[in-house]
Amino acid sequence: MNGKQSRKGKSMISRAAKQSLMMRASVLMILLAGTAMLAGCSDTDPIAAPLSPTVDTAPPSIPTGLSAATGSRVVKLAWQPNTSDADFVGFKVYRLAFDNQYLLTEQPITDSGWVDQQPLGLPCGYAVSAIDEAGNESAWSEVRYTPEPEEPQIDIQR
Repeated sequence: MNGKQSRKGKSMISRAAKQSLMMRASVLMILLAGTAMLAGCSDTDPIAAPLSPTVDTAPPSIPTGLSAATGSRVVKLAWQPNTSDADFVGFKVYRLAFDNQYLLTEQPITDSGWVDQQPLGLPCGYAVSAIDEAGNESAWSEVRYTPEPEEPQIDIQR
């Protein structure tokens, strides 16, 4: 007999080789069990599958109560503050004229009013939108503005 064959013709594995195979099988079973647990497949201690980060795509609430009033050569806009959106950052103000929109506030503002210091003096519109932390912008709230005609000033000299 050569040590690898038994008396009945079956192969014999040395004790060291057998232990090595059993250790590898144990490691493989541990790895497979760990993978099953991570995938949420374990009967005894299921772990939820890893969550993918959620992306905020919901815009904040549309500003309400927008109004425009004439001041002394200015247009004063006012609207209701945003109290419903936890991730609210601010408002953007636009002028709507000549079939275009013009952003009047470079950065979102947190006040619930804004004064146009350089109005067109022509009928136009204003729009206000809300912005959240993710950069989502709400739909606009719009108001039309028509300037009041100025009283002519007559200078009579005698």
